[in-house]
Amino acid sequence: MSLARTTSLCIVFIFLTTALALNTAGKHARTYAAPQPVSARGIPVHILKNERELYGLYKSLGIRGRIMVHLGRYLHFVDIEPDALLAKTDRFPIQLFNMLDRYEGLLSDRNVLWTAMQANLLREIDYVLPAPMFEERKRSLAASRTDVLSISHNRIVAHDWGSRRTLSPVLPDLTEPVLLNIDASYLEEADEQAVYAMLAASQLKADVLTVTLSEDNPEISAVARQRLIKLADLFAVR
Repeated sequence: MSLARTTSLCIVFIFLTTALALNTAGKHARTYAAPQPVSARGIPVHILKNERELYGLYKSLGIRGRIMVHLGRYLHFVDIEPDALLAKTDRFPIQLFNMLDRYEGLLSDRNVLWTAMQANLLREIDYVLPAPMFEERKRSLAASRTDVLSISHNRIVAHDWGSRRTLSPVLPDLTEPVLLNIDASYLEEADEQAVYAMLAASQLKADVLTVTLSEDNPEISAVARQRLIKLADLFAVR
């Protein structure tokens, strides 16, 4: 076997081992509150202004190593280049710092879920996209294949060093309780009754249910935000 092939196999083995170790660590770190079926009316709902508030809520609740189901048009997963945070200096002693603190200092709507994975608040994200946007993502990712493990007619699976992300136009089939977040962008085309019926018909269980108005996103209409508030009311009815 050639040296190049041996080296390549070693790199793949190291990647898979690291991915498994990170996923296992995430499972051991996970914490739950009081999960209940999403269909249960009266489940507590947190209404948030934006995804940055979502990050703060997860930290305040002590969330660790969890699966998140996110309904929305945006992934919020643009990574922060570490090179941009490393100050060049020739002074000694070399100053040590926490990269996560620096990531959080640049927290925005674009990178909030990427940062949540770096902080091990999340170990997996299951995105539920509107069908037209999923098809668009599928076409673009099929061309690049960046970090993509598989693409099928209704599912895209990607990994970021052990952090699994799935994109789909349908809700995932999960037995583990999830963090459920519904972004206002998801209700641009669908009304609150349709979204509630879809969630109520699922087998999902959640212990933290959030709706985010994305007030810092000018592309989201007032109608979508009004629908989201009505959706929150549907969950709150007892």
